[in-house]
Amino acid sequence: MSANRRPIAGLGGGFFGGNVLYFDAKKDTHELAANCRQIGRKTFFQRGDRLVDSTVTEAQEKSAKKIERYSPEYFDLIERYGKHVAQYLALDDPVCINLGGETYEW
Repeated sequence: MSANRRPIAGLGGGFFGGNVLYFDAKKDTHELAANCRQIGRKTFFQRGDRLVDSTVTEAQEKSAKKIERYSPEYFDLIERYGKHVAQYLALDDPVCINLGGETYEW
C-alpha cells in the first residue's frame, strides 16, 4: 500500500451515521461527501435544514405524512417497522424518510 493509500479510520456509519467516503480520481484521494450521511440501512442527503432519505422522491417529499416528534405515533414507528427505526428517530435533524412504502416527516 503506497503512502497516499493508507486506510481511513473512524468513518463507519455507526448509530448516528457517518459521512460517505468516495474516491476522487482527479485528486487521487479519498474525500468525504459533506451533504450525504450513511445511517444504518439508509443513505440521507442534507437538503436545507433536514435529512432526506435517498429513496424519497420529490413528490413523496411534498406529500409526506407529518408526525409530531415524540408523539405516540412517532414511537409507534418502531413497533410497526422494527427496532432499526430507532436510530432514525434519535436524529436531532428534521427527517423525511420512507418506511414500509410510506413517507414520513418529523
